[in-house]
Amino acid sequence: MKFHLTRNQLSDVLFEDASPPDIAPADGSTLALSTSTNNAVHEHLSHCLICAGELASLRHTFSSFRDTSIAFASREQLRARLHPVAPADAAQRSFLLQPRYWAAGAAAALLLAVLPLGLQHRQPAPQAATAVATPAPATPAQPVQSIESDEALLNDINQQLSASVPTAMQPLADPTASAPNSTSLTQRSN
Repeated sequence: MKFHLTRNQLSDVLFEDASPPDIAPADGSTLALSTSTNNAVHEHLSHCLICAGELASLRHTFSSFRDTSIAFASREQLRARLHPVAPADAAQRSFLLQPRYWAAGAAAALLLAVLPLGLQHRQPAPQAATAVATPAPATPAQPVQSIESDEALLNDINQQLSASVPTAMQPLADPTASAPNSTSLTQRSN
């Protein structure tokens, strides 16, 4: 059974390849592989195509990342040189970010929202009309028939208002009232 290199061993090989030999950690530890382990790993890489392919893939990934980050940094430096931030833009941004201007704007918005409500309460409320209208006393100039018809109309309105079921809903209140008589229906026979 043949074992493959672990991710840590592949990382150590990458680190060993990328760092100059004269650089060592400050604490005196060795991050790179020992000489005997290093020889065994390199021998395994020369015989195992899977581990060698994995190492090549990791090298390609890290070199692509390095190239991309260098290209991005140089593009940002070029952009900063071509489009410097104008002092007026910075002053305008700092003006808009100050809390006292936001507080003043919020206070003005609140005042504009509350002002119409305050003005509405200052106006006197109209006197509420009485719910039930009383008929005016009869004057000799009004004919007797118009007084009677007015009283009949008012009584009809009062009756409709005091009814437990509105006029439009009365057919629903008694659904059997308009049903035809069962004796008048003839039965069908098949």
